[in-house]
Amino acid sequence: MDDVQRIGRVGAALTLTLVALAGCASSSGGTPAQASPAASVAASPLPAVASAPASADASPDTSVWAMDGHGLSATLPAGWTAGATGIARNEDQPGEIGIGLSEPVTHVYADACRSEGRLEPVGSSADDLVKALDAQASTDATVSSPSLNGLAWKRVDLAQAPGLDRATCRHGAGGPLQIWADSEENGYYALAPDTIGTVLTTEVDGDRVVVVSTIDGRATSADRAALEDVIASLNVVG
Repeated sequence: MDDVQRIGRVGAALTLTLVALAGCASSSGGTPAQASPAASVAASPLPAVASAPASADASPDTSVWAMDGHGLSATLPAGWTAGATGIARNEDQPGEIGIGLSEPVTHVYADACRSEGRLEPVGSSADDLVKALDAQASTDATVSSPSLNGLAWKRVDLAQAPGLDRATCRHGAGGPLQIWADSEENGYYALAPDTIGTVLTTEVDGDRVVVVSTIDGRATSADRAALEDVIASLNVVG
């Protein structure tokens, strides 16, 4: 897994993305752009979401994320900030949590630690992505199949593999574990030290939808519980 995660543009299937935890630059539209591997090493360990009011189409306690021809809604807990593609708690602070839509995933690293030369294409289905993440070396994946508001999802909780010496990794002890990236390794999803990630994926009208969250290890139990409430509230609208 990479060291930082941010929200990137989802592209054809989705227009929102969750940016890697480490400092990814924001795009001009207020949606965080994904970081390059070099930038991510020094980045903050938390996912960033541009501060903005909830969608005008949503109630004050709901955030709506845009998809091509659809929308994905989620609850907005008290104290969380909303952007066009996701929501966050303790943004740019210790204990930060972020969740939002991901850009299309085309390649997954076979080894998140020793990732150089290990970026491999992934199929277009939700199951294809789950299988690639479950098989990934240097991360520990826990797979489950929740039903959220009548839609079947796959959930993969990702953490550093037990006993891994990050000093041997491509980006060093303080660098990212790289989960996936585009073919040029410009935009990617990653885990910084002392962070965990959750990937949720489903298919809507034949398009794979990917939602990503990242949790800083200093996040409180209350904020972690609020994230689970957000996940439970995910719903396709429109």
